[in-house]
Amino acid sequence: MAGFETLAITAAMAAASQALGAAQASRRAQAEAEAQTNATAHQLQQQALAAQIEERRRQEQLARERAARLARFGAQGIAAGGGSSDTVLAGLAAESARQGSENARARSLAMSGSLLDLADRNRLTLLRAAEAREKAALGIAEAGAGLARGLGRAPASALAADGGSGFKSPLPYGTGGYFKR
Repeated sequence: MAGFETLAITAAMAAASQALGAAQASRRAQAEAEAQTNATAHQLQQQALAAQIEERRRQEQLARERAARLARFGAQGIAAGGGSSDTVLAGLAAESARQGSENARARSLAMSGSLLDLADRNRLTLLRAAEAREKAALGIAEAGAGLARGLGRAPASALAADGGSGFKSPLPYGTGGYFKR
């Protein structure tokens, strides 16, 4: 009976080790996914701040360019509130707005790319954790199968007596299981 107890303890230890490994893999995956999410959120915040700074600089550049053009118009004797000067200033504003919208589209694409990348990394992390859980479940099943195989074996001293197979011979048909060996 000591062989069975050793086998049972070994199988239980293997199953516990597999379960512990799966739990640790799951916790690592969750922590990794959370870290990736936090890193991406931080990156997106930095991109948004950079976009605000860029937009403010663009607006300041437009204001400086507008003031410089108005000064040139005044120096040339062209009225600031007239047709050609208004057209030039409107063109400056339109160009600045076009640049702003192009920059916004580029930022939007970059942010979308970051979010898609995050989703892919999190998906991969969760797939790895699921794989670890499946391996653990398979290990537990294999440990149980080993235990079941061990239950069908005779003690080591009887191995030589039954031809060395290690398995008990089946009972003769019709004995109802009450056949003595």
